[in-house]
Amino acid sequence: MEWLVPPRRTWPLEKVAMEISTPSILERLPLSASTGEFSQPLFQLGLLVGAVEQESYMSGVYIATWKGDRIDLLDPDPALVTLEEIAEGLSREGRFHNKTAVPYTVAQHCLEVSNLCSTWEGKLWGLLHDASDAYHRDLASMLKNHPAIQGFWKAMELRWLQMFAEKFHLDLPMPPEVKHADRVMLCVERRLLLPDTQAVAEQFKFNEENLGYIPNRTLLVLPRLEAKAQYLGMFELLMKQRLH
Repeated sequence: MEWLVPPRRTWPLEKVAMEISTPSILERLPLSASTGEFSQPLFQLGLLVGAVEQESYMSGVYIATWKGDRIDLLDPDPALVTLEEIAEGLSREGRFHNKTAVPYTVAQHCLEVSNLCSTWEGKLWGLLHDASDAYHRDLASMLKNHPAIQGFWKAMELRWLQMFAEKFHLDLPMPPEVKHADRVMLCVERRLLLPDTQAVAEQFKFNEENLGYIPNRTLLVLPRLEAKAQYLGMFELLMKQRLH
């Protein structure tokens, strides 16, 4: 059943050990004499990166899949991540945490972003920009931007993007059109799938007019399996175009 909502290049990777901050480590980090802040190693994107004697270790934070694989959420192995799992996972993941007026999947969101992009690489990144949600799920925007976890979450998402770039021979950063298309679709989806309330307006604070596009269209919401099939079909089409 379909719901018609009315208008309203290869990325060079360097394997870096990511140390998890523990009290014993933090107690031994040298402090700056002038500021009293940690000086070395530097804190980067919320994760302590650098060598700290023998207390360093790779994440070990993983999920098990139906195939029996273990996917490390902080250092994913591209050989274990499959397009089928991505499409299946995104087709089960609801946009806006399943709080939309009708069921609307992240798989379709990625399709819509891809369709708004004009370049081949933009279209492929449009499919993949939220692909890690298929494994680690997503958090509410106000939560993942909270100072307590913002750096950690951004570092994890960056590692996944690096993995996708390696796996599918893409360049980072993503083309700017992907971010723009993502924002445009956020406007469309917010207008059509969420209530017009002050709470929603405060959750998504940005000026739609600056996008150069005023959303005013219908959105054909796809059933979950159709969204998955179209996601896989679009990816296959883009891979064929790469060969020509």
